[in-house]
Amino acid sequence: MTDSLDPARIVAEFLVSNLSETLPPGLLLISDSGADLVVKEGAEVTPCLDLALISNPENADDFAGLIHVALDSVQVAVSRITRLPWPRVGESLNVVDAYSIQVGRSISSGYGTADDPLLPLPPLPLPETLT
Repeated sequence: MTDSLDPARIVAEFLVSNLSETLPPGLLLISDSGADLVVKEGAEVTPCLDLALISNPENADDFAGLIHVALDSVQVAVSRITRLPWPRVGESLNVVDAYSIQVGRSISSGYGTADDPLLPLPPLPLPETLT
């Protein structure tokens, strides 16, 4: 990923790269037209969110918020398809929230909490344009 990409595309590429292997079997997370996240199951496509429709983040907190909104939208789409909460802890039907916080010059995100992550993602460096 490069800083020359707009924040929406950076987030979309990051999530596609890091969530794809964690989805339930048969589901794929793809980015349609750069910043539009969708979950695909066979020929069926369930829209998540077009990140390009959200205002460009002006600072690190806004960027973390963009990631959080995207994580929430993926979670809702996967749960809608499977009719079960995702991600799941064992057989529990409890919904696990997404988190996204700034840690230094990167964003820590995933599902669970920053202190007790269920499905942590690798840190995403902040674009150089954000402080």
